[in-house]
This record gives sequence, structure tokens and C-alpha cells, in this order.
Amino acid sequence: MKFKSSWQCCWGLLPLILGCTGIPPVGGENPGDVAPEIRAMPLEDVPEPRGYARYESEKNSYTFVEGRYRRAELHYRGSSPSESVAKFYEAQMPIHGWQKSDRQEGKGSRLLTFEKIVGGVHYVTRVSAVEKRGWTDLEIRLDTVDEKAMAAPDEGQ
Repeated sequence: MKFKSSWQCCWGLLPLILGCTGIPPVGGENPGDVAPEIRAMPLEDVPEPRGYARYESEKNSYTFVEGRYRRAELHYRGSSPSESVAKFYEAQMPIHGWQKSDRQEGKGSRLLTFEKIVGGVHYVTRVSAVEKRGWTDLEIRLDTVDEKAMAAPDEGQ
């Protein structure tokens, strides 16, 4: 095989080099090794609406938890109007300890913001429902506002 430049040669050998180094996957070979788990999974204290299916968007859904630090972005698609989604979250989030702090409306869209403090750590969840052609896209973003949570010991959630 003849390469036109040294860069092509390097890129061509890269998979071979990486494959031979024995680099473990993210998180190590055993659960609990090195890095915390990053994957899309339901949040215990943020309900999923009935009739909505989680999907991987171009941004990808994910859930990241390390100690008391939490961050998540989950994407769903369903058929109920955005106002129905907003009413669902306004009714359900307080049951899980969240307080609504903001509500914004647009034509075919709703954005709700909820907050809660657990063990001195401040969390914010934003729920966005946007109507499209025959369906509604739902995005849930959970963030840890208190940066001290990164260093805080895990007290459970």
C-alpha cells in the first residue's frame, strides 16, 4: 500500500497502534474502576411521562452521577401537547421534592424550571416540551448548581 503523505501513513496505522496498546474502555474493565458511569438511565426523582419513549438525539442522552454531583440530559418523544406535558410535571415534580421556580410559554412550547436542595447541594432541572409535526419532543436537563458537591462525600440521594 502506497501513502501519498506521512499523515496518511500515521492515520492508517492509528487503529493498529491503539488496538495493540490495551487501552481499557472508559470506566475500566471492571465496574467501579477509574471513571464514573456515563450512560442514559432514568432519574429516580424525575418522572418519565407515560406514552413518551426515550430516544438518542444528535446530542445523545446521558446521565452522570459521581457522589452528590449529578448531571443528565434525557430526550423523549411522544404525542401529547406541550401543555399536557407541563401540567404532568407541575403535578409530579413536587411529589419528588422539586419546587417550580419558573414557567415560560411559547406557541407549542413550554419550559419549566424546578429546583431542590438535598444535603446542602442545590439541583436544577429544566423540562422543555416542543411540539413538532405530529409529535412533541421532550428534553430534561438536570444540573448540580453547587460546585462544592464535586468534593462532597456521597450521602445518598
